[in-house]
Amino acid sequence: MKYYFSLLGRILKRNMNAWGLSWFTAGLLALVFCLLMYAASRRFPQYAEYGFIYLGLSFLFMLQGAERIGFLKILFPVKRQFITVRILENFSVLLLLLILSVCFFYFFAAIVLVCGIFTFAYFDRSIRWKKSLPTPFRRYPFEFIILFRRFWFVYLFLYAIAIIAVVVHNFNLLAVVVALLGFLGWQAYAEVEPEELLWNYSMSTTAFLQHKIKRAVAQQSLMLGAPLLVGAVVFPDYMIWLALIGVIVSAVLILIVFMKYSVFPEHAGIILQLQVLIATCLPFLLIGLIPYYYRKAHRNLTFRDYDSTRKIA
Repeated sequence: MKYYFSLLGRILKRNMNAWGLSWFTAGLLALVFCLLMYAASRRFPQYAEYGFIYLGLSFLFMLQGAERIGFLKILFPVKRQFITVRILENFSVLLLLLILSVCFFYFFAAIVLVCGIFTFAYFDRSIRWKKSLPTPFRRYPFEFIILFRRFWFVYLFLYAIAIIAVVVHNFNLLAVVVALLGFLGWQAYAEVEPEELLWNYSMSTTAFLQHKIKRAVAQQSLMLGAPLLVGAVVFPDYMIWLALIGVIVSAVLILIVFMKYSVFPEHAGIILQLQVLIATCLPFLLIGLIPYYYRKAHRNLTFRDYDSTRKIA
């Protein structure tokens, strides 16, 4: 276990050197991050605590890759060691956020993040059933079918919280639930399908990407539809804010789809995931990022001859 964490330290140092960062520069960036969190907490005190929860869960999801978890199980076959490593990893990633949460008196966020540390350590992204779990989707959009069968209990929990938000007439809580539902939907495109599946699509690269976008937005809208509609009826004065959240969630989903196919058949790395996180916090960046990654995805798929309408010389 000690060797594993020392290896992670060496990998981190190597990546920092590749990016031209020193420990002093990294410390300055951490200080800037703390100042930004402080400014956000002062400027948006009613939403800042939920922002801490969102950031923390985002970081935890970054550590939930199926291949990575499988590799850790090989390294630490004893379950106790595996769980210990997962808890230490999660805690180290969220340490700064936990400290800031306590310093800013966001104790609810701190409790949620601590629960997240242990929850993500004990559960391997999914609860598997011996029989196929029915889903609200058709047979072919496999991304959301897989997502729903892995995280059905999270969906039930979030819908229950949405009902509570409506009953107690708490718009902020409902807005957070809608945002978390959108965030959960983004995970549908974290997995990379086998290359052979792309050959089944008898369409051009442009048509294929448009098909993926339409399907992704439609399935995401299905999961967000009920909370958004009920929220628009119960909170008519805040209808524009709910619509804005829905638009941002859908725009980020489009970006994620393009990012996925821009590096296909490889997995999206930590850099792409950080870009998604930044774009979510600064939505105006989506205006430039979406067309940029669309061109990259189109070029990547065409270069790999996934375009079925392309003539082969």
